Amino acid sequence: MLLRESTNETEQNEPAGISVFAETSERKYFDMIVFCHLRWEFVYQRPQHLISRLAADRHVLFVEEPIHFEQSEKGSARIYNVNENLTILQPRVNSIAEINTVLKKYVSNRHVPLAWFYSPAFNPILEDFNFYRIVYDCMDELSMFKGASQELIAQEATLLSEAHVVFTGGKSLYEAKKKIHHHVHCFPSSVDHSHFKKALNGIAIPLDIIKLKKPIVGFYGVIDERIDLNLIKETAELCPDVSFVMIGLLAKISECDLPRVKNIHYLGMRSYDELPAYLKAFDIAMMPFALNDSTKFIS
Repeated sequence: MLLRESTNETEQNEPAGISVFAETSERKYFDMIVFCHLRWEFVYQRPQHLISRLAADRHVLFVEEPIHFEQSEKGSARIYNVNENLTILQPRVNSIAEINTVLKKYVSNRHVPLAWFYSPAFNPILEDFNFYRIVYDCMDELSMFKGASQELIAQEATLLSEAHVVFTGGKSLYEAKKKIHHHVHCFPSSVDHSHFKKALNGIAIPLDIIKLKKPIVGFYGVIDERIDLNLIKETAELCPDVSFVMIGLLAKISECDLPRVKNIHYLGMRSYDELPAYLKAFDIAMMPFALNDSTKFIS
């Protein structure tokens, strides 16, 4: 168990209830720094679930990849609090290698008890900070994703040589990583049962889905190169009396890539809090992943 030591992206409107530091904020002590390729305000998934829990009893800084910025903002960061223990930092630099210069403005301690990596691309951070323990939570085989950097494989090798423990998001990843690290644990993603069982209660079904023809076959998640869009199209054409509902934002694909069949309905992004109400409307929930490199190690 890890214990706390005693000693083309654009700005979004600030989420309700979240406070933003001024750029002149005083540096703070952090028990744990997380380095993640996913935005905290993106889809609520594995990093948000785990890091929210880890932040219950320690001060956590969640560092994202560099975000689009005006040249006058270079070297600064957008930084805000999710709660009193969890801070999000979006550095305004040209590359991950330059993030250290920003971190030094906000982190008072050079010796950090715990570093938690979601992407090997953050390896340059290891040069300037001394981490007591390093965790690599490998939730995906990022090197096989569309548009992935060719450097990721070498970067992961470096991270694995530094990491004290490796968690994997599924069995296939576990089988692959245990061959190259001595301390790997299969830590598969699961279901937030208390959240989604709300679908069994008296919550209202949203108007944009309750009006659709039954039965409803639904999906919610990121719609990207992992989804077998051709299969969905062909299935929808074979089942014209079934409504196929896709809930989620697009990533690495565009609107023109989506199949347009009258009984396929794209409802767009919905918040994590809204999902149980949509699930309540599903007669069948589908996981329409394609068989390709990006899904080879999927949980």
